[in-house]
Formats: sequence, C-alpha cells, structure tokens
Amino acid sequence: MISQTGELMPMGLYNAKDKLISEISKRRSVLIEDDYYKKRIKEISTIDEFLQDNRLLRYALKAYGLSDLFNKKSMIRQILKSNSEDIKSFVNSSNNINSSKFRKFAQSFSFSLSDPPKVIQGNIQQERLISKYKNSYQLNEESAYEKSEYFRKNASKINSVDKLIADKKILDYVLNAFDINTNHISIPFLRRNLTHYNNNIENLLIKYGKKHMRQMAEYFNFKSDGYFDNKNSALTENKIENIINKYLDRKTYFVPEKNIANDRFYYESNINSISSIEKLVEDPILFKIIKISLSIDLKTSSKYFLKLVNSGSLNIKEFFQIHDPNKIGNRIQTTEQTKKILKLYNDNCHKLRNDYISSSIENYIKTLPTFGSVDDFLNSSPKLSINNNKITPLEVALRAYDIDKDTYKYVLRDVLTSDPNDPNSYINKHKDKRFINLNLDFNFDKNGNPKKMPMAHLPLTKKDYIAGYVKNKNNDYINNDKVIFSKKGQIKIGENIRSNVDYYINNIDKIDSFENLIADKDLMHIILDSKGIDSKKVSKSFLERIFKSDLADPKSFVNQYKDKRYKEIMLSFEFNSINKKIYKNNGKIQNYFHINKTIESYKNQILEDEVKDKNPDMELALYFSRIIPTINSTYEILSDKNIFNVVSKVCNLPVHFSSLNQKKQIDILTKKINIKDFQDPKKVQQFLYRFFYTDNVKRTDQSVLLLSQSDQYDLYNEKLPEVSTLSLSGTKLSLLDLFNKSSAQINYFKGFFSR
Repeated sequence: MISQTGELMPMGLYNAKDKLISEISKRRSVLIEDDYYKKRIKEISTIDEFLQDNRLLRYALKAYGLSDLFNKKSMIRQILKSNSEDIKSFVNSSNNINSSKFRKFAQSFSFSLSDPPKVIQGNIQQERLISKYKNSYQLNEESAYEKSEYFRKNASKINSVDKLIADKKILDYVLNAFDINTNHISIPFLRRNLTHYNNNIENLLIKYGKKHMRQMAEYFNFKSDGYFDNKNSALTENKIENIINKYLDRKTYFVPEKNIANDRFYYESNINSISSIEKLVEDPILFKIIKISLSIDLKTSSKYFLKLVNSGSLNIKEFFQIHDPNKIGNRIQTTEQTKKILKLYNDNCHKLRNDYISSSIENYIKTLPTFGSVDDFLNSSPKLSINNNKITPLEVALRAYDIDKDTYKYVLRDVLTSDPNDPNSYINKHKDKRFINLNLDFNFDKNGNPKKMPMAHLPLTKKDYIAGYVKNKNNDYINNDKVIFSKKGQIKIGENIRSNVDYYINNIDKIDSFENLIADKDLMHIILDSKGIDSKKVSKSFLERIFKSDLADPKSFVNQYKDKRYKEIMLSFEFNSINKKIYKNNGKIQNYFHINKTIESYKNQILEDEVKDKNPDMELALYFSRIIPTINSTYEILSDKNIFNVVSKVCNLPVHFSSLNQKKQIDILTKKINIKDFQDPKKVQQFLYRFFYTDNVKRTDQSVLLLSQSDQYDLYNEKLPEVSTLSLSGTKLSLLDLFNKSSAQINYFKGFFSR
C-alpha cells in the first residue's frame, strides 16, 4: 500500500476488503460474466435492447443492488427514462425507499443523452490542426533564416571549390539553393563538374542532362585549379545575397519576417546604381521586391514585365523616374520613391502571408465537411488559388505535421485509417509521431468512413462531473458554520459555481492529455472539487505522479494509492496515461468509466450477498462503508434503506421515527449527524464500531456521530470483545480486519455510486 506521503506501506496492511474483492474477481464464473458485460454493453443503444438481454440486465441490476426488479421491466424502463435532475421524477420520489438506488442506476447509463456525432474532424481537432498549420510557416521560416544567417556569415570565406565542399552546412545550403538533391550526389562528381565546366563546354551531362548543376557551375565559375580567377577572390556580397534569395524562394512559402530587413538593405544599397528598368529586372532580388511591392504575380517573367511597362499596361511612373524631364541624374528612383516602394514591400509581404494562410484555412473549413470518406479527402481537387499556388485540405493537414505532400496516398490512407489502440496498426508499428498526430486529428474507421468524434469526457461523464461539482460546492457553503452568507452573498456564490461549470463545459474537450489537464489549473481544480478533493491541497508534482501511472499495471502508483478517487478521474477520461493521446473504446450507453464502475460494483455486491447469509449486520456495514462517502444529504440517507438502518441503530432513533413527516425526520437527523463527517474514513470507522457494539457502549439519545472532536467517543482505547471471523474460500478475516485495517481505504468506494 501507499501512504499519504506516497511511500509504500508494508504488505500486511492491505485492505482486507480489497483482498476479498480480488479473490472474487478471479472466480471463473465472475470472469465470464464480466467479459460478457464488457463486450455486450458496447453493442446496446436503446432501452429495448438493454431489457431484452436478460443476462446483461441481470448483471447490471445486481451491480446496483436491484436484483429484485428483474421481472419488473416496466419499472426498470421507467427508472432509465427518468431525469435524475428533476426533483419530481420517478427516481427522486420521496415515496420510494429505493429511490437512491434507482437514481444511481439511472445515472450510470445515457439512453437520454445523444452520442457524439460521426464526423471526419471535431472542432477541437480542427482547432489543433489549424494551429499547427499556422505555426508550421513560422517554424519553416525560422529554420530557413537560421541556415541563411550561417551562410551569410561564412560564405565570404569561400575562395575555392575545396572550401565549398569542406563545409557541409554551406555545401548543403548552396545545393538546395540550386535545387540539387543533396542525397544523390557524389563529391568527386561535384568537384569535377564545378571545375571543368568552362573547359569542357561540350560536356553533355552538364550542359543538357543536369540543368541545375550547370546553373551552379556557371554561377561560381571556378577555374580548373578549383579557384576563382584570382586566388584571393571570394564570393561577392551580391552573389551571396542572390544565393540566399534562391534558397529562401525554394525553402519558404513567403519572405521570412526576419529577412525583410535584409531585402530592404539590399535594395537601398543597389538601387542607386540602376539606371533603367531593363537593368533592374536583371537583378532577381530587386525584381522580386518590385513584384511584391506592386502586387504582381511572382511568376511573372522579366520579359513579360518589360512588355507591360513598354505598352503602358502597367503604370509605374509613380515609383520610377521614367520619361521624366526632371529626372535627377542617372538614378531610376528618387529617395522618396524608394521609401514608398519599400513601405509597400513591407506591407505586402505581411499581406501575402496572412491572406494566403487565411484563405487556405477558410477553404479547409468550408471544404472538409463535404467529404464523405478518407478517399474523398485524399483525392480532392484544389479549389483555392492565390498567386497560382493551389492548396487542398489534404495539403493543409500535411503541412501542419511537416509531412511531404508527395507522400504516397496509399501510405496516407493507412495512416488515417489506423486504430491507435491496436499495437499492430500502421501508425503504431512505424512510430512516426507526425503520422500518429495526423491520425489523432481525424476520425476515420478502418474502412475509411467517419467515426464518432472523440471527447475528453462523454456526455454522461460531463453530467456526473457537473452534478458532483455543484453538490460539493453547495455543501461546502451550507455546512460552513463559521460563515453566514447574506442573500447577496448567496447569489454571488451561485454565480461563481455557474461560471466554473461554464468553464468546464467550454474547455474540457480541448484537453487531449493529462499533461494538458494539469497545465489548466482552473479545469484541474474543478475536476478535483467535483470528486470532493480539496484542490488547494493537491500539488502539481503529485498529480504528475498519479497521471503518469499505468492503469493496466496493478503495481502502478494510482492503482496502489489509497484514495481511489484519483483512479476514477483517470478512468473518466477518454485517453490513457500522460502524453498518450489514445481514445478508449466506449459503448453507446455507457462509457469506459461507467462500465468499470458497474463491474466493480457487481463484485462488491457479490461480497455483500455472501456475507449477508452469515452476518446481516456485516453486509450492512460493507454496504455502508462503500456508499456513505457518496451521500450528500440527509434526504439520501432516508431514501436508502440499508444506509438508514445503520444510521438508525447508531443514532438510536425511536421506533416511531418512520411515521414522522419527512421534514421532521430530516430535522432530527440534521441535529444528530453531520453529513460532511462521512467524508472522513476515520469517522466512518468510528460509526461502524458503534453500529456493531451498541450493546457494549453506554449511550443516550444524544450519542451520535460527533460534530466536534471534544465529543467523540474514545473507540480506539475502548476494550473490544472478541469477534467472529468471516471466511470466503478459506480466508479468515475478523471484523477488525474489515473495518480497522480498511479505514484508509474506504474512499476506494466513493465514486462507485456517485450521484
């Protein structure tokens, strides 16, 4: 076991009740029924289907202590159709002694709640992918700019082919600038072609077969000895900037934000030496700046541009001194015209980028819902054109996760239709995080059809958490004897609760891992508070240790930790341990969490039924220890026959108590017990001792569950008589084993019947 501080306790302190449950779990008959329930419940979608499967129904009724209803299917139907939030509904009827059980049974199923829709992509998934898509451009630009800065600082040192080849970063940069594949070129071949080009003009391999290699050889113009004309010569600044321009044109989608200043500097440094438009278009950087500034298609050739200018189709007089009788010297632009062009360049660089990304996203959002299958998605034709650059929703998705757009479509189909829960699926075998994340942002089944949209919490779970949070917060205020709230204060409290519930509803499905849950403090506090855990006393490091646990490992921290509410929280989410964004296989009327709750309750019911034959009081005590931490009002005590029997005996209620009106009953119980005390395992233990030893404890009508520490009966120092032993399959356990050693574990059962 694990103590409050997280240290392992000795094995001998294991909860006796847990041992008995573990023994029951291993029985063949129980294993068979558990397995049937887990598989069959996922196939049920209506109340009729549920009621027609007698084996399934019998299991569920037993789990919630309602086996006697098996032949009353009309009543079961009425229970399942009831709205537990409506105080006038059947499950909240004050005339029914079993209303508490009915309510918990109804709350464990979601016949009235709609299933998540079948869509290719949910809103949260879409927001995540679009965010990645936007960010991909920034990452791309930062990477390209970083490499460009390295080249800019070191390129001037290159004065020979050997120095070019010696620096792999620079060589790769230059090869990419000239669109030469760095993976399929040999150094001897490169050296030979760069140094012999001018001396071997008839070399067909270079001249005709390798266009880009020829361009690179012409650009560097190395002599046969591997140097420039002058051995002391190096690349000029203009040549360096032109190589950078080539590289950025090939490797980025837009002019990188950080490189705009370099382009401006280059323009200002060179424009005054340009005497004509014809000369200007010969410089690729200057020409690019002009095209972007004047919103001209970047693919426009210099020849066509000059044709437009000469024909008068493109009026550029505002920006250049063309046919101007007042022309200043040989300059093609005045200082003011240069400033105007560069202002337009800066503005249009941003506009091009923003418009392209916005239009791509708009087209993505508009087009995606029109696809009916993975094949529609993979084979869609582009419907968007910006500067002749066409992009499809598929390309948006691929860019978001840095996946080559030329990836074979059969590979992408395998990725998108993989089952993330299957260790043998395509994405799990290849373990490529890009493919895994792409898969998790879409909802295609193995056949390529849309499947249910994943949610962090399914509708039934959301309902549970909201109800738990509202009740616990209200109880905190109601049971706070030290503070008396004014009517205005009560309204403010209500508004605060509603605000937090709204925050939960609006943000819970944005969570896709426990890591993200921990990072959202407000949401994490709501989750903890809904389970009755004081969020102010729980540290981030403790939560990380809990959520890193493997639920499948019985020895993991969360499985051995005494307070099982943390395990319930993990089970309630539709993904596994921290950093594993894998969604669980849920049923239509019960999710993974409620299926497991039902199975655990079934085993507890078996234990209580078997104990009942030997010791009815023991059965009541087991039930009480399991259910009482989930009770939130005296009304719930009155509506649960077993709980009331224990309370009645300990509080020595008069025989005529049941004949009193309900308001009087509640008034009496409120004076005798403090509901909040039942959240404390030690006080539950004390209460159960008094239940068993009422004949040995001298008490009066005021002998009740204690409201203050000074009034508590000293049960720990009381000499207790010998007690009979309980045996299941030969395992002998005393009553002290069950309730003394189990005190630290009672919270294990808190969530099983949580309202």
